[in-house]
Amino acid sequence: MFSRSFRRTQLTDEMVSEYPRIFKKTKVATISSAAHLLALEPGSPEIVFSFTLLACTLAAPQDEVQIVQFTNENNLDGGYNFAYEQSDGQKREETGVLKPVEGAEAPAISITGSYEFTDPNGQRFRVDYTADERGYRPTVTKL
Repeated sequence: MFSRSFRRTQLTDEMVSEYPRIFKKTKVATISSAAHLLALEPGSPEIVFSFTLLACTLAAPQDEVQIVQFTNENNLDGGYNFAYEQSDGQKREETGVLKPVEGAEAPAISITGSYEFTDPNGQRFRVDYTADERGYRPTVTKL
């Protein structure tokens, strides 16, 4: 880490009045008002922010994932069906149906579906699941 303090120094009027003499040899034509300039020191928030922004930009994913297939159906009986596949190989499909539940006044939705993905190590997985009045019950399979 830097041994200097993390502070910004505002230029004083005295410093500004010295600018013409200091920069005389650098062929600076005119210096109108330098009071708004700040002297940046190593570790100042502006420098840290700039390098953080640069690092985030370089680390951003290069290829955008596209949806290559998509279906979505809503049934009149309250059920539904949807599926999609992405250009990176991830997939998901799900079906929901209303079914009567013993002892309940209204039907409950029962959902079955699956999704596939690749983990950071390159291993593909498929998760098949059911979600209903008995909870969420997944089954994971390596592909």
